Amino acid sequence: DTLALAAPALRLTGAMLALDAVGMVLLNALQGAGATRTAATVAIVFQWGVGLPMAFVMGPILGLDLVFIWASQAVYRAGQAIVYAVVWKRGAWARIEV
Repeated sequence: DTLALAAPALRLTGAMLALDAVGMVLLNALQGAGATRTAATVAIVFQWGVGLPMAFVMGPILGLDLVFIWASQAVYRAGQAIVYAVVWKRGAWARIEV
């Protein structure tokens, strides 16, 4: 029963792994370049403002199954990676005095 419950959620996680890896690389690159405040702000806003509320709505409020809760995590991590890519592309991090 546990395997049947977990398998779809793990497949979803596997599908999102590459995009999540890009987001993590960009997060650490921004931190390494000195843009720690920007990186932390994006992470906090997405985790507390997007990911956790979505998971709470999907699970306890709507009563949806595990796949929907994990999908909410995939959505917030994808959004976070996209924002990190935009911040990196804009290049404001390159002008930070360390």
